Amino acid sequence: CGVPDNAHNYPLAQTTFYTQLQKAGYKVMSVGKDDLSQLNAGWAKHEEANARALGFSQWSRCFGKMDTVRVHGHNPWEIYGKYLDRKSVWRRHKGDFAHRINDKEYFNFEPTFHEEEDYQDNWI
Repeated sequence: CGVPDNAHNYPLAQTTFYTQLQKAGYKVMSVGKDDLSQLNAGWAKHEEANARALGFSQWSRCFGKMDTVRVHGHNPWEIYGKYLDRKSVWRRHKGDFAHRINDKEYFNFEPTFHEEEDYQDNWI
């Protein structure tokens, strides 16, 4: 498909398995963190257009552990950030990842303070 790793986007104009399913009459839903188009400029603002271009008729997006810190700023507004906020660990999570991230890469692999169920960002 021309995408060697998740540091590259899936080309939005390229046909996907999901678009083929839609053409066959299926409703296709993405739930969680898909990493297919997160590097597109302004991807958080263009979530609906990106999801539809990839072939999803419905979606519930989760930004994930690192991107939720990059995108949210001070107030979490997507599902994983809100989940951490409800558990009263959002500020601690934000501080933890602020010292783990350097130039958009992980350089700190210390154990997390999160309970296992809170660290699973793909299927909340």
